Amino acid sequence: MANEFDFTGNRSGANNAGADKRELFLRVFSGEVLSNYETKLALVPLIRSRTIAVGKSATFPIYGKATAKWHTPGQNILEAASGYLTDFKYGERVITIDNMLTANTMIHDVDELMNHWDVRGPIATELGYSLARAMDGFAMRTMIAASVSTNPISNTSGNGTALSGETITTGTAGSVTGAQIVDSLFSAQEKFDNKDVPESGRFCIVRPEQYNLLRGAASSSNYAFRFSSDFNSGTANAGMGTAAPIEIAGFKVIKSNLFPRDAGNEASDALYGNANIANDVFGANGTGYGYGASNGDYWGVCGHADAIGVVKKLDVSTEMERKIEYQGTLVVSKLMAGFGVLRPECAIGLKWTA
Repeated sequence: MANEFDFTGNRSGANNAGADKRELFLRVFSGEVLSNYETKLALVPLIRSRTIAVGKSATFPIYGKATAKWHTPGQNILEAASGYLTDFKYGERVITIDNMLTANTMIHDVDELMNHWDVRGPIATELGYSLARAMDGFAMRTMIAASVSTNPISNTSGNGTALSGETITTGTAGSVTGAQIVDSLFSAQEKFDNKDVPESGRFCIVRPEQYNLLRGAASSSNYAFRFSSDFNSGTANAGMGTAAPIEIAGFKVIKSNLFPRDAGNEASDALYGNANIANDVFGANGTGYGYGASNGDYWGVCGHADAIGVVKKLDVSTEMERKIEYQGTLVVSKLMAGFGVLRPECAIGLKWTA
């Protein structure tokens, strides 16, 4: 009898012995990519995020501040001439979805057959990391754009400080000291306080070099009282140099290697400046399109969650398709999102003299 010894059961990729023998592999692999993507993100989780189901963009409302006035008994609050009613100034920020961002690879049969489980793990890690790096890079450049932007609403803080982005320049290229970094952060704190930027949610992203200089300053008796770092958090190892995020001057300081290194080259990067990008975050201050601009002299940026926003149309998802002609499986991880400046007064660029 033909095929009497064939055995088709015990397929570990089948869901409840279903017909699709790879269904669980797809789900597991997709979950690994998403998990690594979320783990690697540093800046995106700190900013305003909105997911839209329909359309190509989202509008963020902007409004000015209210005013207070003593009330005189008998006066009508609704009378315009009395000045009791605040005539709010309104504006809006529109963030458009960029084209689809993908991270792709081909898993060949021979690799799966000989080393199945070890192959998928590293691939999922790399796909997730590449998407996270791109998204954090977009967010980083948008934060820098916010620091050189003006508020579309002409308004001031409670003490009359203009609400716009600012830049703090310290030292010369590559020569900024730990003490100068500390002073810059306290200066940024003062600027944020004068602009009524909420204290909760403040953060500072710096290059790895400047982060290590801060760690050195944190261990100095001259600056120890200014720092807070939870070395017992379970994720930190002071001896190995993997300390928990430092908190100084009200900022949660996080290190990132996503700062542009060569001034003037960002616009030529295919990822940061081309027709696939719908948001002109730098405008007249940069290249006029996308996230590319000459900002290689920045070593850090202080911000608040309200400084920039990201609109997501499609969060990270992964799909696979068997390609017989290549004897392998095509893997595509993708997302659709866009970044834009919301409140420039919530961003301060940290740079040195070029």
